[in-house]
Amino acid sequence: MGNENLRGISAAAREAECGESTMRSLDRRGIVPALRDSAGRRLYDEPRIQAVRRYLAKRKGSAR
Repeated sequence: MGNENLRGISAAAREAECGESTMRSLDRRGIVPALRDSAGRRLYDEPRIQAVRRYLAKRKGSAR
């Protein structure tokens, strides 16, 4: 996996259409674990961003 496909939490949250706090919460709870760089910063690839979007869509659908 090349680093060119990884996004930081800000860019990933924008793409997933949610807030950074939501991304951190999903990581912390193990729902969508983030990758980490050598400094411990969260990184997201496309499959993880899509997993966040699917999770949020599912939650939104079940709230009705």
